[in-house]
Amino acid sequence: MSGTQPVDALFESVATIFAMTVLADHRVRDEELIEFTHAAMIHNQLLRPKTILTRRRLLQWFETHKDEIDASMHGDAGDDYKRRILSYITDQALQRSVLSSIFTISVCDYELHDEERDFIATALKVWNASMPRPDEVDLVA
Repeated sequence: MSGTQPVDALFESVATIFAMTVLADHRVRDEELIEFTHAAMIHNQLLRPKTILTRRRLLQWFETHKDEIDASMHGDAGDDYKRRILSYITDQALQRSVLSSIFTISVCDYELHDEERDFIATALKVWNASMPRPDEVDLVA
């Protein structure tokens, strides 16, 4: 993945997007946290192959940041916040991979809630993208 952003800041944006996906419907389910950590580990490996992140450390990161992220995305400027965080991802290949993970996190509980659907629609619009193909979802599953 190429880009001008420092890799740690880019990964922080990716992790925030995954946390936003979990928090979109105002409920945090175990299945979503499992997919959150899985997606974050995959993208950490992709972006920072020499940095090891454990599930425990990722869950601690989520717990530390969830209230701030939740307040930002559901506050008065929530739509602007979502678009701003999504716009940090400029590499098209990374956008596709992150989009596949957003979709996977969203449907892991066998439901696609309206808030999750809206977040996916926002990502598609910000990135000028289409829904992930089955083979793209398979890469993150």
